[in-house]
Amino acid sequence: YSNSTFQTSRRYSARANTSFRPIERLTFDIHGDYLLQFSDQVGGALRTSQVAWPDVNARWTDVQRLLGLNQTLSSMTINSWFTRKTQDTGRPDREPDQSDETNSFNPLLGWDLMFRSGIHLTAASGLDKTRSSDQRAANFFRDRTSKTTRLALNKNFPASKGIKFPFSKKRVRLPSDLNLGVQADLGADRSVVHQPPFQDTVEEDRTRLNVGSTSNYNFSQSISGGFNLAYRQTTDKKLRLTQRGITISFTGTFRF
Repeated sequence: YSNSTFQTSRRYSARANTSFRPIERLTFDIHGDYLLQFSDQVGGALRTSQVAWPDVNARWTDVQRLLGLNQTLSSMTINSWFTRKTQDTGRPDREPDQSDETNSFNPLLGWDLMFRSGIHLTAASGLDKTRSSDQRAANFFRDRTSKTTRLALNKNFPASKGIKFPFSKKRVRLPSDLNLGVQADLGADRSVVHQPPFQDTVEEDRTRLNVGSTSNYNFSQSISGGFNLAYRQTTDKKLRLTQRGITISFTGTFRF
C-alpha cells in the first residue's frame, strides 16, 4: 500500500561465562556479553553495538575463621563486583553518532555478617561512572557519577527465647516471632557536560538520604502486621533546594 512502511531488523548476540576458585572459599565469576543489532528504519538503517566486557564478581566466604571471630560470628562474606559496558549507535556506513561507556563497581566492597546473637548486618558501597559522547556535536561529552552506600541491620527475636530488656533480668516471652530492621541509604549523583572551549556545565548535582525502620509480628496464625517509619531527604546543590519527608505506615494481613 502507498502509506505502508516495511522494516527489518537483525540481531546477533553471544555470551560467555566461567568461574574459578584460586583458594578455598574465594570464588571469581567472570561473565561477558556481545550484541550487534541492525534496524532498517524510515530514515535509514541504524546499527547498535553493545559489549559487556568480562565483569568480575569476587566472593570470599567464611572470613570469620581467618580473623578468629568464630565465637562472635557464624558467617562473614566479602564480595566485590566490577562491570564495564560500552554501546555505540549510528549508521552502519560511518562512525557511531553516540557512544556510551560505563564502569561500575557495585558493590565496590560489600560485607555480609551474621552474628551468633541473631543480628544480621549488611554493608555495601558502590560507584558508577558513565561517559556519553555525541559525534554530531564537536567535542561534546557528558560525565555522570553515582555513589551509593547502604547499611542494613536486622534482628529476629524467636518466640521460644523471647526478648531480654536491660531493666529486666527475665526474658519477656512472645507468642510469635518478632522481626526488627533498620536500614540507611546515602547517595550522590553528579552530571557534567564538557564542550571545549566553553566552560563545563553542571546538569545535576544532588545528594539523597533515606533512613527507615521496619517491624513485623505475627499476632496469631491468621493475623500478622507491621510498622514502618522512614525519613528521606534530597538536596539539589545546583538549585539549592532541599526536600524532606517522613513516611509512617501500618500493615496488616488477615488470613481466612
